[in-house]
Amino acid sequence: MKMDSDIEKNVKEELRWSPGLSTNDIAVSVKSGVVSLTGFTHSYADKYDAERAAKRVAGVVGVANDIEVRLREERADPEITRDAVAAIKSRLPFSYERIKVVTRTGWITLEGKVEWQYQKQTAENAVRHINGVKGVSNLIDLNPQVQPIEVNARSRKP
Repeated sequence: MKMDSDIEKNVKEELRWSPGLSTNDIAVSVKSGVVSLTGFTHSYADKYDAERAAKRVAGVVGVANDIEVRLREERADPEITRDAVAAIKSRLPFSYERIKVVTRTGWITLEGKVEWQYQKQTAENAVRHINGVKGVSNLIDLNPQVQPIEVNARSRKP
């Protein structure tokens, strides 16, 4: 098992090596393998990337991401929502209408029902980097059109 001090050092290095991520205002502490990230970033994407970087480090068993998103420039919720809808539409042209975007004080909530997990994940990825976003809650439900079939016990007999 790795020592907390080694994990902390490795997380800090991983953060420094993450492309485009400014680590000047992010503090790292580790206790029993649980990494606490504190401080602030200027975008939700940076907060998300810092968390992903910490998770990549060997010995990390959990991450408490308490990084605050401090935007350089606030944007109105309707503008963010329009950009989010456009981003989802460009990535999911055949299923975007099943996804609803709700924005409140920069926090996006995705709702609706899609058939595949990749659609749910693609929608979240599409809105994460929009200017003015402080966070994303992905509440999209999976509603597969094809249900698993029951295997009849007789069909398995030789």
